[in-house]
Amino acid sequence: YRERVLSKCGPLIKFNMGIVFFLFSAAFVFMFDLRFDGVNLTPDFIGAILMLIAIAFLNKYDKTPKVLLRVSSVLYFAISASAYVAEILFYEKYYYTAIFRSTAAKSFYIVMCSLQALSTVVFAVLAVAYVMALMRIIKDHTGYVYGRASEVNEAKLKAYHKESARKLIAVVVGAALVVAADMFYILYAEKYGFAGALSMLATAVFVVSAIKAMYEIRSDIDIKYMLE
Repeated sequence: YRERVLSKCGPLIKFNMGIVFFLFSAAFVFMFDLRFDGVNLTPDFIGAILMLIAIAFLNKYDKTPKVLLRVSSVLYFAISASAYVAEILFYEKYYYTAIFRSTAAKSFYIVMCSLQALSTVVFAVLAVAYVMALMRIIKDHTGYVYGRASEVNEAKLKAYHKESARKLIAVVVGAALVVAADMFYILYAEKYGFAGALSMLATAVFVVSAIKAMYEIRSDIDIKYMLE
């Protein structure tokens, strides 16, 4: 089996996971909200599209159900796209101060903020699904123990996977910061000028921690299939 199957699959798995991690990384870069006149120049829904493409590549060598990851990505695309359109339409027609003078502007603003808040909630679910996917990759595609299968070797492998999973703690913390900072921005952007910078800082922490974790996991994958 090792000679006929793993020797052929190993390089393909490494290549495929490289594509998956690249697409995930690119998707997260689009979470940086670079705004001009209130409009986001890096739409989040593009990141959601890249996530869905990454999932398609991930399915080639991971057939486990990824319903939560797929559904949350689709929802994130739909809601973040709707929020983006609402944002463009609002700032094309109104300024923020218009909500204090116009009932129509205030109603439109509430709809826009509601969509943004809902998008943030869905991102939280998406982040959980993403971390679960990485944990599965760690379990299935990292770690190698010399010798025949035994309880001792199995225990060593589990300990290795548990240690590797700790790489994801920073990702979870970063995602929580993004959710908190984005909610703060939605509620208090006009009151506190630093809300946008706070949101970007939280996003930077998440993106850097996620890319770092994927880079380390990719190295572990390379080692596993090099040894096999």
